Amino acid sequence: GKVESLQKAAAAAYPQAIGPCARDLAEVAEEVDVPFLLSDLAKAIRESQEGSERIRHIVQDLRDFSYQDTGERALADINQCLDSTANIVWPMMKHLVQLEKCYAELPVVSCYPMQLKQVFMNLLVNACHAIEDAVAGTDRTGTIRLESLRRGDEVLVCVADTGSGISPEHIDRIFDPFFTTKRPGAGTGLGLSTSFAIVQRHGGTLTVESAPGAGAIFRVRLPIAPEPSPGSA
Repeated sequence: GKVESLQKAAAAAYPQAIGPCARDLAEVAEEVDVPFLLSDLAKAIRESQEGSERIRHIVQDLRDFSYQDTGERALADINQCLDSTANIVWPMMKHLVQLEKCYAELPVVSCYPMQLKQVFMNLLVNACHAIEDAVAGTDRTGTIRLESLRRGDEVLVCVADTGSGISPEHIDRIFDPFFTTKRPGAGTGLGLSTSFAIVQRHGGTLTVESAPGAGAIFRVRLPIAPEPSPGSA
């Protein structure tokens, strides 16, 4: 209203009216702190742009994850498979997990990429749940460390957590179908057994080391190139 009054006074060319209106406008501008609002608006726009970019990456990762396998092997970047899967899981665990990444330069691997992403998803979700159990009722957080490296003709991926760990009586059964340590209704017991089978299909191994209260580390070993089938040239 005061801005409109100033405009009308200026338009009517009444100098005696312009002064009071201008003072009123200055008072309003001081009250709302225009420079702060402009600065805050610019910050909000930047944050919106950054949020949009994060959403774009998440949508792309989800599209990659949901892409159907052709049933044939493909050459894939294992670091990208691991990292894009971690980006999907991250929103559900960022409030209680510090994520560390240590990726080595790797050759492309002949594999079924979507199946490996399923393995990494299962390992990350299990690590997150183990940390939830370990820090329940406290203000502490845990750490999940993702590591990749090459060892001879194999690629090694490690998913380590600082969670509640696995008891000795459970660790030998951890990959058995339908075995779960979660409360009834919270798990099917198929995640790790399915992951184990997928890694075996690749000619690799999935192993675990753990102790109660000492976290766990899962290691996925994958041959860079599959063994030739019998009778192939």
